Amino acid sequence: MMVACKSDSDKQEQQPQTVSPAADIPREASAHDTTYTDTFAIKMDSLMGADIALPPVYYKDIFSANDEANEKFGILSKATHGKMKVIVNSNMVTDAIVNTIDSINTDYSDLVFLIDKTYSMKDDIENVKAGLNKILAAISRHKKVRLAIALYGDKNEDSSWFAFKDFERNYEAAKAYLDSVQVDGGGDIPESAYDAAIKCYEQKFWRSSKHRSIILVGDAPPLERPLSDYTMNDVIARAKDGSVMMNFYPILVIPAVDEVRIPPTEIARYRETKLDVTLSPNPTSDYIHVSFENSDRYVMELYDCSGKQQCSESFYGLFWHKSVQNLPDGMYILRVINPNKEFESIRFIIHH
Repeated sequence: MMVACKSDSDKQEQQPQTVSPAADIPREASAHDTTYTDTFAIKMDSLMGADIALPPVYYKDIFSANDEANEKFGILSKATHGKMKVIVNSNMVTDAIVNTIDSINTDYSDLVFLIDKTYSMKDDIENVKAGLNKILAAISRHKKVRLAIALYGDKNEDSSWFAFKDFERNYEAAKAYLDSVQVDGGGDIPESAYDAAIKCYEQKFWRSSKHRSIILVGDAPPLERPLSDYTMNDVIARAKDGSVMMNFYPILVIPAVDEVRIPPTEIARYRETKLDVTLSPNPTSDYIHVSFENSDRYVMELYDCSGKQQCSESFYGLFWHKSVQNLPDGMYILRVINPNKEFESIRFIIHH
């Protein structure tokens, strides 16, 4: 499941969701404000009762331009025992990479970043560069992870469509290399992802007897024959050919809804309802803890009182925790979305 948040331009086609006051949210007194009658509290009382316009919730299937990429990368990741992540904008790329690295969670592993270097990926690559310290810190949390970086484009358009660099455990050198990457090429939408994966497999980089992974970051579906030398089945067969399976973790960046040429009538809205979800404490100063009656896959979207999204995360389970220590005091809205196209919006207060 994937959701997308829209810009003001889309609101002309569809009215934004308005979050009505959540009367059942308890108001607790903090240790330093037992009367809860100061100026901040009065302002929060007002916001808790105000209508806040949030971006509407959309179903991921509206992104017809990337349906093919969703399907093919999804099959590839499942067949190789990896996992695909779908994100809606470049600001989420770093966190998606970090979350993937943490989910692999294996010491003594071989890891390749396979990145689409075509021009449509410019913003995404810039955000990866900005988050390099965070990404490398995630790698460093595991013992002796060997790292390589591969770049790819369209082999039919660019003679230098593929590059591969082995950095062993010299993460600073990897950082310097990635920071120097420039986007180029990309004459059509699909790129040579299958051919790039096979080229990665053919490198003399792979040694680990525990875990071998490729994290692909791209925004376009793979080219097929005759424009590709290899097929998805070739990639899957090569991944399984050996004592250690090669796990494939695609991170797919999908376009904004207003960049996809589809009729507004095809946009599928989710239904607002009451879910079996509890948020505590409220107010809070450091963390929020969310619990569910049923274990399932959820999307958690956090907004401030202006309707600006602060984060969007997917997870599976009964409990979700989020640090809010770096967010300023104020009223916030947590929107919880389940796989049944249902969501609930919960208001809470941060007061440090």
